[in-house]
Amino acid sequence: MLGRSRTQQNVVVQQNVVQPQQPPLFAPQNQTYIPPQPTTTIVYQEPVYISTLERVANFQNNVHVTESTQGVNSSVEIEQYTQLGGLDGLDCDPNKMYLYQRLNQKLKRVKITLNNGGFKTRQGALHYMLGDVEISAKKEKIGKKIKPHYKGNGIVYLEASWKHFLIVRVEENRPVVVDRGIWFASEDTVKVERVMVKGLGTMLFGGEGLFQQKCTGSGWVVLELEVPPEEVQRMALNNQSLKVDGNFAILRIGDVDFTVTNSNKNILHKTGEGLLQTFKGTGEVWLCPTMDFYPEYNIPKS
Repeated sequence: MLGRSRTQQNVVVQQNVVQPQQPPLFAPQNQTYIPPQPTTTIVYQEPVYISTLERVANFQNNVHVTESTQGVNSSVEIEQYTQLGGLDGLDCDPNKMYLYQRLNQKLKRVKITLNNGGFKTRQGALHYMLGDVEISAKKEKIGKKIKPHYKGNGIVYLEASWKHFLIVRVEENRPVVVDRGIWFASEDTVKVERVMVKGLGTMLFGGEGLFQQKCTGSGWVVLELEVPPEEVQRMALNNQSLKVDGNFAILRIGDVDFTVTNSNKNILHKTGEGLLQTFKGTGEVWLCPTMDFYPEYNIPKS
């Protein structure tokens, strides 16, 4: 049963101010005139009660949308909590919570609105949903696990995370190839499949493993990253090549090939850079240059 919470008792101090007056013209002799003095009255007001329903209604004020996009038959939003206040009685580390607040880290979640549409996501990502939405298990070529598929009319909320979410638009004839492990959800009008990395040298020394995930069709894709979207750099290629020393390129869009090349062409003069990830073609490559500078925190799951 929903109850009521009481705020602090309000105390109002009222002071009756008396306007100064002139002494009477005919004051009695041998008497000193004393003007009227102001009086102070303390009034105790009844405590103000705020119902639980009113406090729950403030939930929307604690959540705001940071990014959104419209798909074919659905829309996706990234919501962020302004603050978290439930520490008492919960199994969480107050020191970590204090650190996240000082670092301005916010808890985030994905909200998907279906209009006779559908989407697929990671296994176990569902938090709760509202409306006429059906769940089915389809064997997708995304890793080795079966991915749940949601379809119908309603709103689906996925589990919140301290990590960061990024929405990517997929267009016809502009495939998006993402690194393994960062795909989180995608509209059902987007086909997601595993593709093998080309070249033995790229497989062994590219740092991306044997497979990546290729998204084709039209719609939206949500990625889960270790860094915020503000630290993702989009590099446009126009029949050019981009060479990266490290594993911080998270995706490529368009007609862009991925290989591994040696930075040192002259054997007699070594540069010390070793092998480089090389992207060549026309399209985009998205980089996370700050990824290697973050320490590995034990990020709690919601």
